[in-house]
Amino acid sequence: MKKIAYLFLSAILLLSACKSKTNINYMENLQQVALTASKENAILTIQSGDQLVILVSAKDNNVVKPFNQNYSSSENPLYSSASSNVPTQTQVPIAGPTYTVSATNTIDFPIIGTIATKDKTIDQLKEDLQSKLKKYIKDPSVSIRTVNFKISVLGEVNKSGRFTIPDGQTLSVLDAIAMAGDLTIYGEREKVMVLRNVDGVTTSSTLDISKADFIISPYYYLKQNDIVVVPANKTRQNSAKYGPQSSVWIAIASVAIGLLALFLNRKQL
Repeated sequence: MKKIAYLFLSAILLLSACKSKTNINYMENLQQVALTASKENAILTIQSGDQLVILVSAKDNNVVKPFNQNYSSSENPLYSSASSNVPTQTQVPIAGPTYTVSATNTIDFPIIGTIATKDKTIDQLKEDLQSKLKKYIKDPSVSIRTVNFKISVLGEVNKSGRFTIPDGQTLSVLDAIAMAGDLTIYGEREKVMVLRNVDGVTTSSTLDISKADFIISPYYYLKQNDIVVVPANKTRQNSAKYGPQSSVWIAIASVAIGLLALFLNRKQL
């Protein structure tokens, strides 16, 4: 009987090793948390390396030509819509000369000269430009669009990759996960990491997306070049150690042990 008890105990231990992850839900305590994240966290400021398409217009197009240097209205630069880096990306036309924000957070604009962009939003830069242009143009209009706002999603998602966001739209961690095809069943929802470069220094934050509290985090809304990393849970890590078929063999072994125990029990009877 001791042998039978030992065999059953071994089977129970093997089965417990195959226990699957049960915490796979998102924001279970949503009703206990404010439904909107802080508006301050959603404000996107212009970053070094941003590519800005800036087009100046007015009633008299000849007047604005010096401010739209090396640009023809027949030219339509292309940028990719929000999708992973695959050949089927949708190309959307966007018109205007492109300016790259320098490492010192400035752009060199025709005639006006150097313009500071640090800590400015697109709307604030637009207002700044329009104010300066009024010295040269009557009722100027300025259009600014970001064409290289990118984020990356890695780890236990169904479609990892680097994604381009049209016009630098406000994007949350959940939006990024959705773009990556959602987490796999092996994704660790309590330890989603966001990596961010702030003035040349890499910072990070770990978010628990199984609880709604993370929506008030300053990392809930993503910024230029943020990286979202979804680590694997223990089930995936264990299967990686012993091979993808280990859980199958453990299940077979447990059944075999159970049958053997039943056989020995009948034999003793």
